[in-house]
Amino acid sequence: MSAKSDNAPERWAEKARNNVMWPKPQDKEAIEVIEQLMQGKIGPQTAAESLASAYNPALKRGEKNIDALWESFCDAFCTLGDSIEKGSRFVEVIKRLSKLPDLVDDHGQLVQSSWGNKETFWVDLPEFALNFRELMMGM
Repeated sequence: MSAKSDNAPERWAEKARNNVMWPKPQDKEAIEVIEQLMQGKIGPQTAAESLASAYNPALKRGEKNIDALWESFCDAFCTLGDSIEKGSRFVEVIKRLSKLPDLVDDHGQLVQSSWGNKETFWVDLPEFALNFRELMMGM
């Protein structure tokens, strides 16, 4: 794998902003966070907290499909080339997301995946593995 050019974050973000499959405000916010992570403007902890904050209100309302988050995250990861430093930042974001407090709704109930497997946001990273695997198989 060869190193990608330094403007890869901007090219990725432009493509992501135009993706009709990622239309929700939280999806757009995630694109901005991921772009800043790719550019080194924010670190993994800030990125993890910002991504969770973007999706938490919708998750609490019962909108539990966060495929756009995982798809955009994995898609951006694939544009990094062989940069170990940048790739490590993405791995750290996933680790830090999983260490965030369990998300609870307004009734104090754990917010869990709609897949019926009782995965909890954020500790279990619902549907991340599925999205990552499918993206890697498609490469």
